[in-house]
Amino acid sequence: GAIGAEGPAGPAGPAGMTWRGVWDAATTYAAGDAAARDGTSYIAMAPSVGDAPPGVSWQLLAAAGALGPVGPAGVAGATGPVGPQGFSGAVGPAGVPGAIGATGPQGIPGVGTQGPAGPAGMTWRGLWDAATTYATGDAAARDGTSYIAMAPSVGDAPPGVSWQLLAAAGAIGSVGPAGVPGAIGPAGPQGIPGVPGTAGAVGPQGLAGAQGPTGAAGPTGPQGDQGALGLPGSMLVGAQNIIPGLEWAPGTAWTTVLSGFAGTTGGGPLLIQVTIPIGAINPGLLSCQPIIDDAWAGSYAFPQVDSSFPKEGAVSAVAPWGDSRTLMSWSSSRVYSGVPAGAHQFAVQCATSVDGSFVGLASSLLSFSVIEVRQ
Repeated sequence: GAIGAEGPAGPAGPAGMTWRGVWDAATTYAAGDAAARDGTSYIAMAPSVGDAPPGVSWQLLAAAGALGPVGPAGVAGATGPVGPQGFSGAVGPAGVPGAIGATGPQGIPGVGTQGPAGPAGMTWRGLWDAATTYATGDAAARDGTSYIAMAPSVGDAPPGVSWQLLAAAGAIGSVGPAGVPGAIGPAGPQGIPGVPGTAGAVGPQGLAGAQGPTGAAGPTGPQGDQGALGLPGSMLVGAQNIIPGLEWAPGTAWTTVLSGFAGTTGGGPLLIQVTIPIGAINPGLLSCQPIIDDAWAGSYAFPQVDSSFPKEGAVSAVAPWGDSRTLMSWSSSRVYSGVPAGAHQFAVQCATSVDGSFVGLASSLLSFSVIEVRQ
């Protein structure tokens, strides 16, 4: 039969963030490109050449944070009992195979055009493992810091020659509350014993049939399936960087210090990074928290956690007090799960244990960013 017409090309996949490595003055950067400089990563909001981050064409993606002590692990849930092993049935002997008949002629294959693959984005591979093979563009975490593979590797632990810093671990706040114990899993069902099969009789060898005539050419095959879209890379949901211009004072009630932005997510885990410079003027504690739709970002995964102050850790005011204020910073870089797909409003709130213990600095940069991590 005649060959079918060529199918339409599939739609191009959405473009992900493109990691360009360490920033270079001679490189041309496009909007959506990401690069690192002095341990901090940025994303290009407009094309540029020679505009060093943090220039007018760049926006903060992940600030470099100091590595703090490791917090204690939550209480592990009890392991459910293992169900008993079912009995295996006896295997019957195999019968003698019959002769294979002659193969008929091959029909004419259908002709279809596969759609183009979407552009590859950064692929999140979770915690780094020495036995895993990593490809260029894969990203992994080790010791609280995330890296992106610049070349294929196996067993090259980050920060090795085939890796480059993606997001340094932020400072760890004070110890958070103990995790809720997991529920005990149900016992597995009893396996059904197999029935022993009976041995079949050996059949006689059949006579070879005569060669049949050549069949007519088959009809034109159906149009081939459209090619699958490429997986999107990790996506910047939104970011906010401001210099207040005036001093501000958080109180004992939760106060919005970064009004944030609206953004749409696809239901994946969210990497939220916050840095709030602050000055200590009297003894007290300061805590901040990321907010999604007027609720703490962690409440989607841990709805049972008490909403009282503080949940994200706190910093303690350090002497001297008064006019000789101590310059400090509250910062966090964490992944939050359970946030449903759709449009959301993001913000940051802060509160103190004692009124008048802290003051926000007028000329310091407050930064806030949300990235959806695609695994």
